[in-house]
Amino acid sequence: MKKNRFQSLLATAQSLPDVDNLPSANSDDEDGNLRFRPKTGAVASSYMTNLEMKSEALERQLAEARSQNAAVRIPLDKVQPNPWQPRLVFTEESLTSLEDSIRASGVLQPIAVRSHPVEEGVYQLIAGERRTRAARAVGFSEIPAVILELSDADMAAQALTENVVRENLTDYEIGIALIRMQSEFPTKVDMANTFGINRTSLYRLLSFEKLPPVILAKLADKPSLISAAACYELVKYTSDNQISEEAANQLIQDLELGLDITDIIHRLKKQDAPQNAPSQPRATKRQLFVGRKKVGVIDVTDSFTTIKLKTELANNEKREQLILYMKSLFPEIEF
Repeated sequence: MKKNRFQSLLATAQSLPDVDNLPSANSDDEDGNLRFRPKTGAVASSYMTNLEMKSEALERQLAEARSQNAAVRIPLDKVQPNPWQPRLVFTEESLTSLEDSIRASGVLQPIAVRSHPVEEGVYQLIAGERRTRAARAVGFSEIPAVILELSDADMAAQALTENVVRENLTDYEIGIALIRMQSEFPTKVDMANTFGINRTSLYRLLSFEKLPPVILAKLADKPSLISAAACYELVKYTSDNQISEEAANQLIQDLELGLDITDIIHRLKKQDAPQNAPSQPRATKRQLFVGRKKVGVIDVTDSFTTIKLKTELANNEKREQLILYMKSLFPEIEF
């Protein structure tokens, strides 16, 4: 059964255009999060990654199905999420905007569902989770839908593909989705090839399942807390060293403050070291963000505290204010 599911998914992937000449579909952004896209400037913008092409292929399938099958109205309370849906957090702002539109005009584009494989009269979402949530929020009891036939493997691949291409998924959300669908693939190499992810990135993404439970619980509420690259480094440490719940909670606080994972692991190792070991210079680094954009960093060592801000953020007026504040804070220093 698993082999047939994999063959179905692989056949879909192999039917897409050849992408051997494309660059790696994976790169790290400045926050260390993995992104499925060509490296900047490497190819013309008309080229697409493996996942983008899979998404377009699925869109064509859905469009054809919608044109051939008249949408039917189904009860909203019989619609369940895609079991492989990777997105954990839906922003209230985006849903509110959609709710206003649906309240005024109704659901204009049918959602896509499949019949539940076990429960009669129940459906599982293929596409349209935001529309479904918004329709429920405004009090609708029914929603227009196209009913399609998709295997479990196709459902899993579609959920990840659609969300990676369209949404700004966190590494944790991508990783958990991949972890859930591991059983659909004979090997990790097959999995990496099907999704166009290099194997290093795949192993980093799959490492989330090896984190301590207290950290995983926090990630369920705040999936952007740690990148796949940082997770992989942390797992390398925790696989060889037991970490107490107190230390794990402190680690979470450090991550929320934006401290660098290398500094955090260094502190953990220092705590584990014998008390008579020679002390090492203390150093911490806190990254500063506006939204998801990195705008500066605070470096603290035993000798210096250094604050760096991007010029676009610290304009002339703000720099003068900073100097005045520094003068009041350290009157003994000559500026």
